[in-house]
Amino acid sequence: MNVTLVGLLGAGFGYSLYLLGSAFWRGQHAATNPAEAPRRRITVDFRMLAVRWRRLLIAASGGAATAAFTGWPVLLVLIPAAIWCLPSALGPDHQSAAWAERAEACAGFAEMLRDTLAAASGLQQAVASAAAVPPAAIAGPLRVLADDLRLGVRLAPALIKLADTLADPIADRICATLIHASTRPAKNLAPVLGILAVDAREQALTMRNMMAERTRTRTAVRTITGVIVSLLSVLLAADAEYLEPFGTALGQLDLAVAGGLFAVGFAWLHRMTRPVVPHRFLTRLDRVAVTRRDAT
Repeated sequence: MNVTLVGLLGAGFGYSLYLLGSAFWRGQHAATNPAEAPRRRITVDFRMLAVRWRRLLIAASGGAATAAFTGWPVLLVLIPAAIWCLPSALGPDHQSAAWAERAEACAGFAEMLRDTLAAASGLQQAVASAAAVPPAAIAGPLRVLADDLRLGVRLAPALIKLADTLADPIADRICATLIHASTRPAKNLAPVLGILAVDAREQALTMRNMMAERTRTRTAVRTITGVIVSLLSVLLAADAEYLEPFGTALGQLDLAVAGGLFAVGFAWLHRMTRPVVPHRFLTRLDRVAVTRRDAT
C-alpha cells in the first residue's frame, strides 16, 4: 500500500512540474511577443485532457501495482514510462497516414479547382465552388473557406486563414499560387494547379511506400518486445526465485540500465519512423497582411 501511494504521489508531482514548466515557457514566449498577445486565444481541448489524465492514471497505477507485486522500486519509473510511450512507438503510424491522406486531399482540391476554373466567372467563384465539395481529409477548413467567401471575405485573407489552419507545405504551395493569381494576372493557373496536384499525389505515394517499409521494423520490434515481456511474466509467475537477484541494489541498477537501453532504442525507433515532410514557407502571414494594410 505504501508503494502504491508513493508511486501515485510521485507521478502527480512529476506531472505538476511539467504543467508548471509548460505554463512558464508559454508565459515567457507571450512576453517576448507582446504584439501577438491580443490575437492569441486560449483554448482547452477537454477530450484530449481527459485522455491524457486517463493514460497518466493507468501508467501510474500499473507502475505502482507492478512494483508492489515484484518488490522492485525501479519499476515505479520503467512501467509508467512504457505504458505512456510504447503505444505511440509500436502502434500504427497514424501521423504518416494522416499526412498522406491530407496530401491526397490537397491534390483532389487542386484538381477540382483546375476543372472549375473553365466554368467559373472568376477565381473567387471557382475557389468557392471547389471548396463547397471538399475532400474528407480537409473538409472542415475548406467549408470554413467557403463560408468566409460567401460572407464577403476577400480571397487573399481567406486563403491565408486556410493555409494557417491546414499548416501543411503542400497546402502552402496551393494557397500561395492562388494568392498570387488573385493579385496579379495568371494565364497558366490551371496547368500549374495540375502540376501541383500531380506532385502532391507523388509525395503521398512516397509516404505510403515509406510506411510499408517501416511496418516491417515495427513488427520486428513488437515481436522482440512481446517475447521479452512474456518471458519475464512467465518467470515471475512460475519461478520467482530465478529473478531474486534483481531484488538487490545491484540487481535494481542492472534493471535500470537495461530499461534505459530499451528506452534509448525505442526513442531511436520513434525518431526513425517519424514522417519527414518539407518545411512550411507560408508562415507569419498575419504580419504580412498587417504590414501591407499599414503601407496602404
